[in-house]
Amino acid sequence: MRKIYTSQEDWSAKIIPNATLADLDAKAIALAREKYKQKNPVLAVEVDTWNNELFLDKAKITLDGKITNTAILLLGTSEASALISPAIAKISWILKTEQEDYEHFFTPFILTIDQTLACIRNLKYRYMVDDNTLFPKEVKRYDDWVMREALHNAIAHQDYSQSSRIIVLEYNNRLLIENAGGFIPNSVEEAIHYNRPQRYYRNPFLVSAMVNLNMIDTIGSGIKKMFAIQRERFFPLPTYNISDKEHTEVTIHGELIDITYTNVLFKNPELPMDDVIALDKVQKKQPLTQIEIQRLRELRLVRGNDTTLEIIDTTDIPPTTKLSTRQQKIINYILEHGSISNAICQHLLDISKPTATRELQKMTSENLIKQEGTNKGTIYTLYQEMAHIGS
Repeated sequence: MRKIYTSQEDWSAKIIPNATLADLDAKAIALAREKYKQKNPVLAVEVDTWNNELFLDKAKITLDGKITNTAILLLGTSEASALISPAIAKISWILKTEQEDYEHFFTPFILTIDQTLACIRNLKYRYMVDDNTLFPKEVKRYDDWVMREALHNAIAHQDYSQSSRIIVLEYNNRLLIENAGGFIPNSVEEAIHYNRPQRYYRNPFLVSAMVNLNMIDTIGSGIKKMFAIQRERFFPLPTYNISDKEHTEVTIHGELIDITYTNVLFKNPELPMDDVIALDKVQKKQPLTQIEIQRLRELRLVRGNDTTLEIIDTTDIPPTTKLSTRQQKIINYILEHGSISNAICQHLLDISKPTATRELQKMTSENLIKQEGTNKGTIYTLYQEMAHIGS
């Protein structure tokens, strides 16, 4: 953000001296008009009276009738993309499966976005989420809006000074979309919570044009909506890799990772997004903050120690389960550490070894815990369905 602010230069607003309206694609301009009318329905009739030069100025795609880099990106003919050199206006779709394939797309982006998305094999995906029905839920692997938003964001926030293309990698179970330029907010969580226009954009003129063409918005809700849609589908949330200050990657998952995560979302529709994000990190084996871990423990949605957390589904157990004080301590210890041994139980409860053995065996017979291993290697872990009763 500091680099963007101090530069005071917007590449996307620069005028191309030798470019004319002839360098813009007629079909792209026609589609831009339709999108502009969708964004501004009260102007729909008036827009039809504007000539192309006036329309492009009104939509903030050109400046005083002069062709900008933004105009070439969104509406330029494929040949006109050479006018913005050394910047590159190119989207590469690459299939990374047992059958490899690829396709390259150039300007006008307003048209080639659809061509890029059409390459993706968005097949049906079936999964069970409701135990009360015999019929699986059937959806597309990738939500159309989520894919489009991710690609629009890559175009809007690309650092064109790097002379780099936008890449769409398609794997069997996920899409990865990469653009040059670091992620401007400090974190994905910040982008979700900010929920209003960003203070700085890498390409403000381009962003403004895309807003006017109803391609993106600037109220800060795009990423938030992507997360909400994936959550409503009970799918993994988008995964952002923002560790590289020169590139941004977002992965859109096309299948479930942990069915327990899906069940928890289905049975807890009011779960705050922050907790959903934390649960998503657990299923992806990503690091969590201590605050996130503590919160999930309080909600009784995870078990194990900080490095071996796993999600548990706690909604199927009658709330009347009663435990003795000793049993509660043992349950709490296993929730935090993943397992307990006879020796640790003896120390935890400050009782004799035979008494500790009897207590663990009693809990085993009551199906509160289960024994794993034999002799000196014996440990006790929770049955998943009992994990909710820790305090």
